Amino acid sequence: MGTLYNVDANTGDTTIAGQILGKRFMYPAFPATSINGNQTVYVAWHGMYTSANEASVKIFISKCKVKRIELYVSENSIGGDTTITLRKNAEDTSAVITIHSGGTGRYYVDCDVQFQAEDELSIRITLGGTTGQNLVIKGGNIWLEL
Repeated sequence: MGTLYNVDANTGDTTIAGQILGKRFMYPAFPATSINGNQTVYVAWHGMYTSANEASVKIFISKCKVKRIELYVSENSIGGDTTITLRKNAEDTSAVITIHSGGTGRYYVDCDVQFQAEDELSIRITLGGTTGQNLVIKGGNIWLEL
């Protein structure tokens, strides 16, 4: 029989026998913004977008696990799929969100991506469609477990 872990539905804290093993924190990662289609942009906690320039938005992070990425899309005229990928040290991780053409609403991915002290974190957004189309993000968060 395995060890029984409890996850608090309100805080996301992981506990065993009442002792906190991991504390979850939410950090805003996606500000309200409109992004044109047919390009790749990067974003990090401070919410700065740039065209194909990951180096200007990556952040150095403390040891933690990324447990969830979530965002809200309010408008989407993109004529193709958009993918949102968590990146670690300029490499893709398995944490990917796909927003299909015209899709709106809340999107999220649960994950378990380990970062060590001084690892670099960024998020790549690859938009389909054309430059005349856009995706409107109304905000979003990254959940970290320390």
